Amino acid sequence: MIRLDLVLPAHNEAHTLRNSADKLWWHCQRSLRRHDWRIVLVENGSTDETWRVARETSLALTNVIAIQSTPARGNALSAAAAYALSERREAMLYMDVDLSTRLEAVRAVLDVFTSESADIVMGSRLMSGSKVTNRTLKREITSRAYNTIIRVMFPLLWRLHDAQCGFKLLGVRAMELAAREVEDRSWFWDTELLLLALRAGMTVREVPVEWVDDPDTRVRVLKTAWGDLKGLARIRSLPWR
Repeated sequence: MIRLDLVLPAHNEAHTLRNSADKLWWHCQRSLRRHDWRIVLVENGSTDETWRVARETSLALTNVIAIQSTPARGNALSAAAAYALSERREAMLYMDVDLSTRLEAVRAVLDVFTSESADIVMGSRLMSGSKVTNRTLKREITSRAYNTIIRVMFPLLWRLHDAQCGFKLLGVRAMELAAREVEDRSWFWDTELLLLALRAGMTVREVPVEWVDDPDTRVRVLKTAWGDLKGLARIRSLPWR
């Protein structure tokens, strides 16, 4: 049995948060009966009714908790990791609030986590066996180019395919990194966590996932890519063994 937090970071997601939480809750009820699971809704600096929806959802559903963090996705994920550690949880699985990754992947990453004693198990949209729908050509090219750059700059990542996939399961050591050492507050947070984990000698595994791109995504592809490149340069300047 694993004490598992399933994390949904939410910024201005009042229109979709309850529906996503319901879907995830029902999936956990069916598929995670052997584990001590709970869903953590992390509202971060919303200007709409997201916090109200999060609180109401936590009152309506068992095993659902609502917390708040300062604005930005990275802050939300770091806060979720710190909260999980304070509650002595053994793992944290975070995913996009639109549930772009099919929920069947929850069991897939959890099975690898338990069978291989991994520190991080990450979903991949780019490895063999994955399936991606509704993705624009610009996003596909940008994603593949970015991951190629990462693998050239950091040979430790050569066997990994999709550093930025927003579906990762973290063990205790990785949660400690997430809570205390990751500096980025935006979309580079995922890559920085992964690089710091590999730098510390942690075990990282990757599983293919089925991914449906959200047409209502708030991600600005080119701006995010530029921020990621600056983040890579910062991490590359650190001492590597």
